[in-house]
Amino acid sequence: MAEAEANKPPPFPHADRAPTGRAKCQGCGETIPKGVLRVAFERDIERGMTVTKGAGYLHPACAAAYVEEHGSTHAELTDGLRKNTRSLSDADLEALFAEV
Repeated sequence: MAEAEANKPPPFPHADRAPTGRAKCQGCGETIPKGVLRVAFERDIERGMTVTKGAGYLHPACAAAYVEEHGSTHAELTDGLRKNTRSLSDADLEALFAEV
């Protein structure tokens, strides 16, 4: 049970490094290259006549404007990132918060 909990993704929002180069930034529409810092957030995904929840990704520089446009505040974003981000080094976190 503890192993399953450890493999579970962190809650949203959180930041990580893109494992592939396939994700597109929901803010600017540009691809997020492999290995680059990104912000993950929960979004609604329409699939036919149903809507499900899933991850959306943002460049750190696009994150604040995007979440504010969609009803959250910059403070809520940064507080969530500080609380939920587990996989980044201190240097990566410093670089992330310099852009957000």
